[in-house]
Amino acid sequence: MAKTTQIKNSSDFELPQRETKELGAPIEDLKKRDYSALTSALFQKGEFRLLQGDKGGLAYFDMAAKLDPSNYELFLNQGLSLFEYGSNEGNEEGLTLASKKFKRATILNPFCFEAWHLWGNTLYF
Repeated sequence: MAKTTQIKNSSDFELPQRETKELGAPIEDLKKRDYSALTSALFQKGEFRLLQGDKGGLAYFDMAAKLDPSNYELFLNQGLSLFEYGSNEGNEEGLTLASKKFKRATILNPFCFEAWHLWGNTLYF
């Protein structure tokens, strides 16, 4: 319920203070929200399309990467999907993209041996 006050002079009038942070949240606070569920859904949709042989899955991977650019596991899993896609004849460009995803995963977490190993396998293949 709103508080009521009596104003004697117009100079005594004070603007009410904002009590809810959500309305005036700065952009930095909005960027910190957790989009992991949406990122996971976009990744799964992209992975499914790639497994069906549809290049349209790459757009979903890009959207997921933009939502969570610091998640090395996302890039690792995207690299695995692209490796599988690129292993098929006629889809060699997938191997190049997989290599880029593994590189990004190693930059984000240089201690992830799996990312280094998969990146090496991709370059060998």
